Amino acid sequence: MGSVDDVANAAESCYDFFHDQKPKVPEQHRVQFISMLESTAESVLELGRALRAYFKPKGSVETVQECVRRISELQSRIDDREGELISEIFRSSLDKGEKLHLSSCISHISRVSDKIENAADALALASLKSIV
Repeated sequence: MGSVDDVANAAESCYDFFHDQKPKVPEQHRVQFISMLESTAESVLELGRALRAYFKPKGSVETVQECVRRISELQSRIDDREGELISEIFRSSLDKGEKLHLSSCISHISRVSDKIENAADALALASLKSIV
């Protein structure tokens, strides 16, 4: 599944960005950043659960579909937080460079969750094909 590789690649890119650039998230935005990271981590766990259900002997299509629904909910939440956080940052008194850097941080996190959703959608389709 290439889409699972895409998740790993996006996560590695996100890690590299944070590790190399060490962005400083202002206190007033930390809760939202942490919330995005927690939702993304939860999505990763759900994708793992879905993959295990799919590859088990007599894999559970219902479990895969349940995980995919949960990932979709989390992705929607992440998208909402992304928009809100970027708006807050660009309305703040931070200098333009800091705003752009934080926006890039948010985009890296969001990209990981987008790739998770894409992988989950591909897995859902594969699981449905397996019962047809």
